[in-house]
Amino acid sequence: DFLCFGDIHEGILIHCCGTVPFIIPCARSGASLYSCAFYPMETAECLLPRTHLHRRCHYCDFAISLVGDDAESHIALQGMRRYVDFLIREIALTPYSSSTGDFEGGDQPPLRTVFFGGGTPSLLPPDLLGSVIEALRERFGIDPDAEISMEMDPGTFDAEKLTQYVDLGVNRVSLGLQSFDADVLKWAGRGHTLEQSREAIAAVRANRGVERWSLDLISGMPGLTKKAWSDSLKEAVDVAPHHISVYDLQIEEETLFGTWYNSLRFGKNGKNTTMVSNLNSHMARPELPSEDESAEMFHMASKTLRDAGYEHYEVSSYAKVGLRCAHNQVYWTGRQGWYGFGMSATSFTAHGKQFARPRKMRDYEAYVEAMAAFIDEPSRARTIKSSFEARADALLERLMLGLRTRNGVDLVHLRQDFGDAVLAEIVSAVRAGWPEELVEMDDYRLTLSDPGGMLVSTQLISTLMARVSSLHTP
Repeated sequence: DFLCFGDIHEGILIHCCGTVPFIIPCARSGASLYSCAFYPMETAECLLPRTHLHRRCHYCDFAISLVGDDAESHIALQGMRRYVDFLIREIALTPYSSSTGDFEGGDQPPLRTVFFGGGTPSLLPPDLLGSVIEALRERFGIDPDAEISMEMDPGTFDAEKLTQYVDLGVNRVSLGLQSFDADVLKWAGRGHTLEQSREAIAAVRANRGVERWSLDLISGMPGLTKKAWSDSLKEAVDVAPHHISVYDLQIEEETLFGTWYNSLRFGKNGKNTTMVSNLNSHMARPELPSEDESAEMFHMASKTLRDAGYEHYEVSSYAKVGLRCAHNQVYWTGRQGWYGFGMSATSFTAHGKQFARPRKMRDYEAYVEAMAAFIDEPSRARTIKSSFEARADALLERLMLGLRTRNGVDLVHLRQDFGDAVLAEIVSAVRAGWPEELVEMDDYRLTLSDPGGMLVSTQLISTLMARVSSLHTP
């Protein structure tokens, strides 16, 4: 069980056991006010998004605040302190459910993982990070052996700052490199250079307090060739991280890439034939790889990393044996909920309900202010009722998250949670609609093959969703 601040890919993750209530913001028409209802969760995971960045990368659509090149300016620090103050208040106002005492010993178990992500957490001064960790410790407790992860960008920290984070308890680092090609970094609008990437790697590897570390790469970037991608993969293997995340670029509409590439037209060979920028139609933009080239890059990553001893345990994740990212494991089981704290945070309950917090700071502040009123009026709390919609959402989440992993979907648990009829329906849909070479299924587990099934996981899952009537009909 655990606690989580933000989206799956942005936040602080806290791993704990217990039934913990969470808060749902409900915007009142015409006002920046949010009412809160408390719902007990069978599990709680908390993600806390760090909302500050030097600058926005060309593909980024996170809810963030830009601090420019001087993250230590008075204005930037003032904004960070204000945000952290509200986070600490939200943590302190978060109530326990009475059922947390049902666990052995009767006490609330301490947190087993914490994950700081989203934005650029490594811009945060160590004293502010320490205040958040202390707030978590005071409210929930933190296990002495807890995994405490932090996303860090090259160019935003040095060896001394890293040591300060480690002294506060951070023992796992995730480096947002994205590429080992200088031109690709420039075209993507990244705020660091290749030299800074290598300096960051050296600092992390030299720090004995960092027990495990990971790096991120993105395929499908504009200007990325197969040769450059191969070189990035090889350098990633050479620096020997415990974990590597490989993401395929997604072009979001509300980003600079979305503006540049929103009018692409593809020819018969899959190559884009028109590069249109609504900002400057005469400005040349590097080409996006074709769909075939992107697919080949996926295969290249799978083969290169598996040959180097990494297990491909989730569509975008590779790890040395026994060194998977602990917080990811909970997200992908599909049987547990997570708990959101902070601007743009999303909560998910074991009942299948999802709730997002405000994306704007002013609205988030109003949300936190409203929490106190409901803490003082516990009679206004209520419990989630089971419904077809909630059950369908829970089933959808179970299938979508489980099929992204090599562990797949546990069919025994699926039968226990949703019944024989739903299981039979899913098995029938898989046998009727999925090519045999892309799926592996027995009486206990349903998984996608690697790399073939994982490459087309989105299409396969979409086909399954359309064929399972339990997701559509009460």
